[in-house]
Amino acid sequence: MDNKYIVMYRVRKYLKIFSFALLFLLIGLLIFEYIRVRPKDVYFTNVTSSSVTVSWTTSSPMKGYATVVDVKDILPISFLTLGKELSYDTRDVKAADLLNVQKTAENLAESSDSSVTMNEIETEIKVEQIGKYYTHHIEIQNLEPESEYRVMVGDGLMFTKVADIKDNKVVKTTTIAEEIVTPIPIYGSIKDAQNEEKHIADLTPVNDAIIYFNYLDEATEARSKVISGSLNESGNWYLDISNAVDENGENFAKTYQEKGATNILGELVIDAGPLGI
Repeated sequence: MDNKYIVMYRVRKYLKIFSFALLFLLIGLLIFEYIRVRPKDVYFTNVTSSSVTVSWTTSSPMKGYATVVDVKDILPISFLTLGKELSYDTRDVKAADLLNVQKTAENLAESSDSSVTMNEIETEIKVEQIGKYYTHHIEIQNLEPESEYRVMVGDGLMFTKVADIKDNKVVKTTTIAEEIVTPIPIYGSIKDAQNEEKHIADLTPVNDAIIYFNYLDEATEARSKVISGSLNESGNWYLDISNAVDENGENFAKTYQEKGATNILGELVIDAGPLGI
């Protein structure tokens, strides 16, 4: 009888030790995951009446997702974001879009009918290949005009609420545009010389990077809202800066030119993750 109680006591003791060890292990894993996914250099850019782009960097390459929550939501972190619509990196969305173009071409080539129907055209974009990046650039769509949101980013397991580099915790969408603005494209390439003297054709393309643009009025030091984009595999980038607006939502270049400003410049910032800013 005594031996039975001794065995039960030892079992309970070992179970308690095991439970504490498991709890500490779980806490350790959560802390590690929080540090691993912790975003740095967060920007809210490309804000429209129905979308906002969030970008950030991480200390190691990983998958990136983003979602929005109500400003009244009090939880600083969440797990898996079950039931919420996740948005993907613009590079992954672009890759899925190009895959649709390829599938459409294949469908048209296989079709025996000379006429084109919607059955041949792939319209639904399904992002199935998720890349791992140091820099993350995600457009969140289908938002309501003139509405405030909190943004959460993460790796698919843990998500944290973010504030941008100016400590703005809330992002607000704009009013619906009354007119279509003519695009103003700017573009270029970014390459890494790796501290060596090489011909430009032999330089290594930088593809894991985000580029930011804003107007600057030198006289008043006023700046427009920031426009951002990601680079492709060849290190090329493209931005439409026609929607660069001031704090009042007015077209920056047009407004300041009408005020007589003559020294309006464009500022470019390249965030290449581990390669620096």
